[in-house]
This record gives sequence, structure tokens and C-alpha cells, in this order.
Amino acid sequence: MNVFQLFTGSFHSAAAYRHMRAKANFGMGYALFVVALMTLFVMLYYSLPIYNTAFMAQGDQPPLFDQLARQVADQAPVMTLKGDTLATKTPDATIITINGHYGQEHFKVPFITVDTTGTTDTDNATTPILVTAKELLVRSKDTWKPQPLSDFTKNGPGIILINHAVADELAERAIAYAHSHFFQYFILIWLFFIICLFVVSFFLLLVLGLIGLLISSFIKSPLSFGAAVGLASLSFTPVALLDAVLLTVFGYAAHAITLLFAGSVTLYAAIKCSEPQPIKPLTV
Repeated sequence: MNVFQLFTGSFHSAAAYRHMRAKANFGMGYALFVVALMTLFVMLYYSLPIYNTAFMAQGDQPPLFDQLARQVADQAPVMTLKGDTLATKTPDATIITINGHYGQEHFKVPFITVDTTGTTDTDNATTPILVTAKELLVRSKDTWKPQPLSDFTKNGPGIILINHAVADELAERAIAYAHSHFFQYFILIWLFFIICLFVVSFFLLLVLGLIGLLISSFIKSPLSFGAAVGLASLSFTPVALLDAVLLTVFGYAAHAITLLFAGSVTLYAAIKCSEPQPIKPLTV
């Protein structure tokens, strides 16, 4: 049986469970397939609405990402970056605000503060991004991650003038880059989640395999550890699908103990239905 037959058979076919029990090969390849499929389902559920709103035109309106990038460019002050020091044409702080519609909701958010006077710092900044005379700082929860402005000039010209024309050009480059690389980043994030969740699933299946050995001993249906883990990987498929649906549709994340209990119940059923069929005696 291939992985697609095993996947569909995990919901109804005793033959699929007997096949996995006979193989006794731990079923990690199949488990990786299920992890990849479930993570793809969850990511598509959440990312497609984001992509449709942020990167697709809405009627006569350009995509939301394009609007926001151009808003930042329109509000950016005239600046000169010389060496490691940024200077603005006007001495006052500039707060760049982005606004738009996401679905039916309208938002207006202060986004970037540009202040080279030293008046605004990490203690009183109200935006997630702060540009000072020396650093670019990005807020991450309760901490700020700084990047020296000298990083932007050390491999290029010593002086960078950022006027409205340059800001507009940078915005258009950012728009083109985001549109052309969205799916590449989607794949990278998907692969990252596959690796993380497969590691978690690996240990979960090993625990379920041990539980499977206890169940098989209790009901007197002996099987090897490899067969127990393989049956666990197959019987956990309905649980994994239900967990993905609860997370996406209802916003409910099942507790690990709940998943372990549900996996144990389905594993018990898998062991029972995969027991070798008795050989019928020949009748003359």
C-alpha cells in the first residue's frame, strides 16, 4: 500500500492496519507524510486570506501591502545617512502611520518613529520600529533588537540621501520583492513547521508505541515495538486531522494529554482490528 491508500484506509480499512502491523517498520515515513499534509492544511487555511488581502487587488484598490509600503514612503522625512550617523532635514520627530482595511475592519497604526534628536528612545517610543541617529530598533515583545545604521553604508557609498524619490523607489522595490518571493517564504516556513512538528510527533509516537505494547499484552495480541509504533502512526491520523480542524475552524488547540489519550483509544482499536485473521480449516 502507498501512503495515500494508507491515509484513506486509516479511517475505515482493517486491511490498512493489518498491512502496517505486518510491516512492523515504525511507520515514520508515513508519519512524516501526515505531518506535512496537516501543516500544509493549517498554513493554507491561515495564509490564503492573508495573501488574497495583502497581495491581490481589491476591486479598484491596489493590494494592501502595496498601499502600506507607499504610505511609508510618502511620510518618510528627507534624511542623510553619512557613515554611522543619520540626520533629518527637520529636527522634529516623525511618526509614520499606516492605515487601511483588512476584511471589514479598518485599522490605523503608528508604525515607525524617526527621531535623530535623541528625544525618543526605547522607554517612550510608541511604535514598533524606532530609527535614531545611530540605530534601527525593532520591538520584539518587551525587548528591542538594535541594528547599527553603519551596516547600511559599510558595503556601499559613505553617504546615502533618502528623499521622496528614493523612498518611492525603495517602496516599489519592496513591493516587487514581496510579490515575487511570497511563495518561497511560504515553502520555507512550511518546511520549518514540518521539521518542528515531526520531532514532536516522533516522541509522541514512541510513547504511543510503548502504550501499544501494554495494550497488546493486556488483550493478549502480541506485536513488536516497531509494529506498535507503526500502528500508532496510522491510527493517529484521524486524531491529527480532527486536531487540525479544531485549530483552524474553531480556534481550539487540543492539550497534549488529550491528544495522547485520543491516540491511545484509536491505537487500541487499531490493534484489535489488525489482529491476524484465523485460518479456516479445510472442509471436505
